[in-house]
Amino acid sequence: MEKPEISVVLPLYNSAATVIDVLESIRNLDYDTKNIEILMIHYQLPSDKTTEVVSKYVEKHGSEFRTIKLISRRNKKANYARNLGIKRSKGNYILLLNDDIVLHPKAVKYAMEHLRNPETCAVTFPYMMNPPTLWEKVQFFRFLNKAEQTKVLNIGLSLVKKETFDKIGLIDEDLGPPISSNDDFEFSARIARKTKYKIIIEGKAPCIHIHNKKENKTTRKETTSTTGKLKKVLTWYINLLKYDLTVGADTYYLVLTRAPATWKLEALMYLIVPLLAASCVPANPIYAALMFTFFPALFAIYYKAFSFKNLAYAYLIIYRRMQRAICCALRIPYKILLRKFNRIK
Repeated sequence: MEKPEISVVLPLYNSAATVIDVLESIRNLDYDTKNIEILMIHYQLPSDKTTEVVSKYVEKHGSEFRTIKLISRRNKKANYARNLGIKRSKGNYILLLNDDIVLHPKAVKYAMEHLRNPETCAVTFPYMMNPPTLWEKVQFFRFLNKAEQTKVLNIGLSLVKKETFDKIGLIDEDLGPPISSNDDFEFSARIARKTKYKIIIEGKAPCIHIHNKKENKTTRKETTSTTGKLKKVLTWYINLLKYDLTVGADTYYLVLTRAPATWKLEALMYLIVPLLAASCVPANPIYAALMFTFFPALFAIYYKAFSFKNLAYAYLIIYRRMQRAICCALRIPYKILLRKFNRIK
């Protein structure tokens, strides 16, 4: 029997509310589904109805695909599930997909056009809510309606040549949900260090994130008031700070140890620039102010920022990257502080 060209690796975890939408988006792709195998790796919870929902779908539409399988797993780690799917896959291309992402009908078609190029190893896609949130607009607007090279792929939404895993290894199972983030960065860092492959982001096929569409109505009521919203934002920020100073700093440090020299220099730059600016404050406040405004403007140009909207995007990116770089650099001096944060967690 001829091998399927594409293997979809789809980890499932309490996915009964979203999995049908995801499977339907695969079925409705502008691509021959007889060349697609779907491997769903499922972590079963006692009250989870995912198996029942998927079984009914397979019974109805299973014959439309080359293969569609539901594989049980005992390990809760998302990247364990992905690696298991990659090992069992038979396709030449692996579509890494989360259980709450609806594919654009032309996503695979556009991606395959890029992957015919021997220099390209992976194609990733922007994804947003429907309608998109303000943050998603800021995060992805510069990628929309065009394709361009990027540094980092999305582990939960990328089409990757299978040979890439043979060259750089599988996904790090100690990163990613439910443990930490930065699995995307770590995997992309290995691609950059060990190969000369390119990663493309295809903005002509943005996908839809449906996770929060199924949110609990009680949660909505709790956050309707201004006080509730403020409390939610403050809680989110405190948790983010705790994460950045503990797990975030450790995992980002791990990424840098596996990254090429250019990535390390970039992280160093995000740390040195604000420190240089801060050092100018006592000597010359005006010069310091110019430094603070000049460098974000320079980064804005680097990110093709030629409008106020793009400038806002550049500032946000710089802020987050500086935060990560500083957390990483201060990891050892902050040892006592990190213990306190770990106790809070």
